[in-house]
Amino acid sequence: MPKPRTYQTEAIIIKKIKLGEADRILTLYTPHLGKIQGVA
Repeated sequence: MPKPRTYQTEAIIIKKIKLGEADRILTLYTPHLGKIQGVA
């Protein structure tokens, strides 16, 4: 099983998608990493 990756950076939220009751899939734009997706 791959190790989870954690990043700490400033970002702008481009898109939010509901995933279950409380989770979200976020599409983010960051100055250092570019466009990324994450689960919150």
